[in-house]
Amino acid sequence: MNIIFKKKRQTIRSKSLMQRVSGLLQRPLRIELQGRVHVFADPNAFTFSLAPRTAVPALRISELYLRDESALGAEVTGVGKLERQLTDIVRDHEMHGHSLLRTLRQTGVMMISKDHDWRAIFDQLITVDHRDTAYARIAISNYLSYLSQRRDVIGSIRLLKENASQESKAAHVGAMPESVTQIFREPVPIEAKSPTPFQRLPQGKAVTLKLLPGTDLTIQLARHCFSLAHGRDWALIADNGQRYALSDGLNSVGRSRENSVAVDSAFRNVSRRHLLVQPVDDDTIVLTDVSSCGTFVAPTALAS
Repeated sequence: MNIIFKKKRQTIRSKSLMQRVSGLLQRPLRIELQGRVHVFADPNAFTFSLAPRTAVPALRISELYLRDESALGAEVTGVGKLERQLTDIVRDHEMHGHSLLRTLRQTGVMMISKDHDWRAIFDQLITVDHRDTAYARIAISNYLSYLSQRRDVIGSIRLLKENASQESKAAHVGAMPESVTQIFREPVPIEAKSPTPFQRLPQGKAVTLKLLPGTDLTIQLARHCFSLAHGRDWALIADNGQRYALSDGLNSVGRSRENSVAVDSAFRNVSRRHLLVQPVDDDTIVLTDVSSCGTFVAPTALAS
């Protein structure tokens, strides 16, 4: 009986030690931002708090709009370089076991944007005495989402400037519209390759299109032309002839492999998640634009 009792005591002690170690690794994260201390009980709470910070602030959009093409090009190059650098840091951690926090300390935070206090968040992550690297991974993942949104915003700005008339083109560089954020949401007419003017679909709003029997409809995803072929089988056909089949349900179209319809990455102006497409019947379809650079159709195709 004594021997059994000793084994039980050893088991209890082992479990108690494991619980203490687990508690040490999962202790709350404390970060101070603008004089206020934020406490995150676990990585899930930290993830939830960072989600709104992936959007580009209106002030940053305004500042980017005032830059010329050369500066915008340099911005895209810098964003791409930082994306590769952060991705490499995570990959080296996963494949070779390199310390994520140590690498971030060596890299520094000066390349991180101050938007949404991102730089302050990374600065405290690499200086706080916390052993759980899950928080650093979450921060990097969400910051990469922010960088992706920033590239999409620059693409929208370039598209707006390219489609400006020759008379007002110079003024766009030196003067801001009343509301840049409104430009990204309201329909913006552009000149299509055909004589028919195209109209930008309102962002986030479902729009019903009625197609003429036996005819395809030309649409533009950003500046790239596609055709909507309809009938018993719906399809999206790129201008290079590549055909993307559409299912009967809701289709998500974009460059990301996570979409049900993933277009070729060569269509660089197409957003990672650009358009929602839902066929209704043989000649009716519903489109919802969820992109930064816009989806454009002929006004005559809009169902009354």
